[in-house]
Amino acid sequence: MTSAAAADATAPVAVDSPGQGGTPSSASLLSLITPQPAVPRAGHADRVSDTVGSAAAPDAPITSGAGVSQAAAAGGLNPTGSGTSQAVDACGSSVDLEIATVFAAYGTLGEASDTGGSAGPITDGVVGAPGLSTCATVAPSESDAAQVASAAMPNVDWAISTVIGAYATLDEDQRQSVGTIVSMHLAAEKPKAWRARSGNGRDLLFTRATVPLKAVVGPRQARRRSLEGSSAISRVCRDDVASMEAILKGACRRANDAGTMAVVPSAAVSALPVRLQTQFVVANNISYETWQRIRRLMGGACRGLASAAVMRADGREASAECRNLVRATAVGATLVSVRAAVEVLVADLIARNQFIERPVTGRPDGEILLAFWLDKGGRQSSCMAVLACINQPQPCRRDNTILFGVFPCEKDDYSSLAAMAELYAPDLEDLRTNGVSVAGVTRPVHMTMIGDYSFTTSFDGHAGATCRFPCGYCCCLARPSAASKALLPNYADYGTIQVGSRAGRVPRTLLQKSDMSDLYANGPLAAMEDPPAVSITLSYERRPLMVFAPEDILPMPLHITLGVSPWLLSLSAEAVALDSGASRAEEYATALSRALRIDVGVSPAPYWGGTFAGRACYKIGRRLAAVCAVLDEFVPPSRAAAYRRSCELWADLLPVLNRA
Repeated sequence: MTSAAAADATAPVAVDSPGQGGTPSSASLLSLITPQPAVPRAGHADRVSDTVGSAAAPDAPITSGAGVSQAAAAGGLNPTGSGTSQAVDACGSSVDLEIATVFAAYGTLGEASDTGGSAGPITDGVVGAPGLSTCATVAPSESDAAQVASAAMPNVDWAISTVIGAYATLDEDQRQSVGTIVSMHLAAEKPKAWRARSGNGRDLLFTRATVPLKAVVGPRQARRRSLEGSSAISRVCRDDVASMEAILKGACRRANDAGTMAVVPSAAVSALPVRLQTQFVVANNISYETWQRIRRLMGGACRGLASAAVMRADGREASAECRNLVRATAVGATLVSVRAAVEVLVADLIARNQFIERPVTGRPDGEILLAFWLDKGGRQSSCMAVLACINQPQPCRRDNTILFGVFPCEKDDYSSLAAMAELYAPDLEDLRTNGVSVAGVTRPVHMTMIGDYSFTTSFDGHAGATCRFPCGYCCCLARPSAASKALLPNYADYGTIQVGSRAGRVPRTLLQKSDMSDLYANGPLAAMEDPPAVSITLSYERRPLMVFAPEDILPMPLHITLGVSPWLLSLSAEAVALDSGASRAEEYATALSRALRIDVGVSPAPYWGGTFAGRACYKIGRRLAAVCAVLDEFVPPSRAAAYRRSCELWADLLPVLNRA
């Protein structure tokens, strides 16, 4: 940089580098400018010194020194005056001189074309400096111009390119000085985003995030927080911002009318333990990125919400606990210790004062009641083995159950269930035999099996709905036939399903099932050379996977709802057909369909076999009065009153099943 150019600060400064002549540089860009081969590196300190010396005033020799002065390292160099002379005297090497030059001239550098945009990239972990740029057009005083002219400082653009090229060979002090320059740049430009490229080639994006420190701020900060909150809400909810705003305003208006607060108490949020927050994230399938947005929206660490790193560590710690350890095989994955999971669940219920003693007639006092079932479904067809403790409110809710096994399968037939039972049946038998420890006292366990008809019969080794004895609770016959009369000498003792409740004359017993378990220990009925008579097997064809007493095999509450609610609708159609004929029943079915769609708000689900799904069955049970109103127009008053009484009884029972 010539003294004439330094004196006339209003003129553009040309880049004085070997091989480039005096071509003026372009405006400063926030992108990395790769130096040309002519740009000297750190190892060419002598060439840099010669070049700079030739460009500087001949009467301003470069003296030797050690590193950048303290004023330069602190970013406190003054672009004019004695501070610049001290920096020149302190720079003994070329790179130190270039760093001091950038420090001294930073305040007069030309601004980027887009100061509010993204900053330049960081290559190989190094902050990218702006490209070769001209100095800003500043009009200093005469004394300042004279002092700049007398300073032996190299061209600023040349100094920036030299620091970029020599960054890999800088020592620790020089790197700290460059870091101070970058801090000055970030503080001055305040970019919204900063891109970086790590040593392994990955592109990183750093965005500016506001961390609230005060609850009460001024109008300007309040508007800024409102804009950030709106963008965060739109990303979290993935919905229209206007509709979300209307919902929130409606909630606040109703809270104000009721005299309550429409905010989450910060004391209650801060009192949540980390484990409970981790369980909330896992149970609701929330990613840690979304949780971080919710955390920032609610005030961050000031509100006691755990960070993603803390929750990940807590999740690893929870996975290492005995009750959560999992063993995986080719058949599926199960808990290592089902006993530990049950004992922790019961201990937690007692600690929260939610354990309910449920005495059973004829059973020992203080029993822990457990329910076991398999739930089949999911996008990838699988069976999930579940345990529920009945000694608590709403035991069948997912949050109150223990998932102790997952088994990929296409069908839930006997062979598939037998392969699964080899993994978990020994643990369940151990629970039933030895009980569980509760507060240092061993308490007995009474286990029941719940599920639909197909699952319970397959698990029990029963032949199913098409056999001669289809019921799992009694030995009634499916239908009267000559073959059954020939096979059963005491045929009249069994009864048939057609007689309804009068069919249960010969109940099934636990002893019968134990005998079947011993009988089929070596193979099913089909593999036996001399099979026993049907009066002995009673339609059991295989060994039960676990022996449950008939009274301990129950349908799930949901299956009861799915069965009874549509059955009540069919019963009303049968009543109309009995009184008025098939044509009148078709008219009733049309009117009933219209009432269900308009008054009740349900419709059959094609994927559910053309009948009603679970939620629709709940709605039908709550609004059976609409069905009774339609039936009143088609049947006599006496039959309508009897049907209405049946609906009232079912409506009283339905809430109990829903709570289960």
